[in-house]
Amino acid sequence: MKRQNDQGTKARLLRVMRALIERPYGYTKNDLANMTGVDKGTITRDFNDFMNAGFLLQTDNRYRYSFVVGKPYQQLKSLLH
Repeated sequence: MKRQNDQGTKARLLRVMRALIERPYGYTKNDLANMTGVDKGTITRDFNDFMNAGFLLQTDNRYRYSFVVGKPYQQLKSLLH
């Protein structure tokens, strides 16, 4: 049972990462939660996981998110494209 949940978590994290890379400042936490079928608190925890892994996030004045361009971001972007 836990393995199935882990697979869902990994897939969601990748969908969120890809969305933020493809459309920087295109999504709020609510947008991402709706897109992935989870609540906003789950997206907040996902963002914390990203930051713990070395990826920085920032928002615009409408609370839409983007990764901060840096070495971890460039490495991730090259893997996803």
